[in-house]
Amino acid sequence: MLSGCSEPLPSAVPTHIDGVPVDEAALLAVYGHVAESDVLRFDPVAIIRLQAGVDVTHPWAEHPRGEIRIRTNNLGLRSDEPVVADAPHGRRVLVVGDSHTFGFVNDDECLHERLESLLEVHTGDEFEVINAAVGSTGPVEQAGSLEAYLSLAPEAVVVVSFSGNDFRDALIVADLKAGRPKHGLVGDAAERLTTVREHWPRRTCLSQGYVQALVFKQLGDAAVDIAVDEAMNSLERMAALCATANVPVIFAMLPTKLDVDGDDDAFLLTTVRDQLDLSAADFGVNRRLALRVVDAMRARGHLMIDLHDALHAEPEPVFWRRDLHLSLRGHDVVAREILPTLAAALGSP
Repeated sequence: MLSGCSEPLPSAVPTHIDGVPVDEAALLAVYGHVAESDVLRFDPVAIIRLQAGVDVTHPWAEHPRGEIRIRTNNLGLRSDEPVVADAPHGRRVLVVGDSHTFGFVNDDECLHERLESLLEVHTGDEFEVINAAVGSTGPVEQAGSLEAYLSLAPEAVVVVSFSGNDFRDALIVADLKAGRPKHGLVGDAAERLTTVREHWPRRTCLSQGYVQALVFKQLGDAAVDIAVDEAMNSLERMAALCATANVPVIFAMLPTKLDVDGDDDAFLLTTVRDQLDLSAADFGVNRRLALRVVDAMRARGHLMIDLHDALHAEPEPVFWRRDLHLSLRGHDVVAREILPTLAAALGSP
């Protein structure tokens, strides 16, 4: 979806994932979209990062301005402002996550910019909130991003997980690390997914909870357990990295549109679910997985925010219809929900 970049950055295919040696051919089979992209780059630590100098504008009918402009800075981070390692523009906070956190909104409307503004009003201090989120990533890659950008010396870190595909992503990486064939769809389920992709004009929306639910419906509890273990390992790795750097970390879990905006565009959302032969209970695996991780992280003493209730309480939709990503309103709600915990972690209750 992104294009229009400049200042090519080097791309180095990782030889290890989460410290585990991986075969290059197997890695490229999983991350082939990176090798083929003019925007994504391989990185030996972050695994996937964005090209610097992206500047692209997309027509966006749902947005009040009718369009969104997406830019990356000198480090390939979501911003129209450069980041200088040893010259922060105020107190630094690092945010990592996937495409929802990266944001399909304008730069000034994105989660990191909303957090920056809210923190400055709340504390009276100047802040520089850095958005290291990258689309098409899960917990393992996000741990790599956190490790790569901790060198920017943030005072706090925010990690936003997405319940709609992070666990499928974790399962894929677990298979890669174990050197086993990828858990994938076969038979009727695979055929149904192909058919829906061919006939649904917004087929990219399928990755926002539908494919993950279909995968776990077919593969069952054993695959679910592998995915949860891999996701938890990555979250614990991020917690350990931050503890070593003496930096507080706040985790947050983002739900899917169907979980909180189910009445918006309900006919289309549920029709697609039905075409995939997914019952409401089948799709509910996304929420069950989210709660499982939220409860586990809290039980281990980590700061974990479940964003479901705050988003569900909004009277207007918080996800776009176009691609099921967080909307302008959604970014603001998430920022406001994270603010109290983040401010307290920064010593400003």
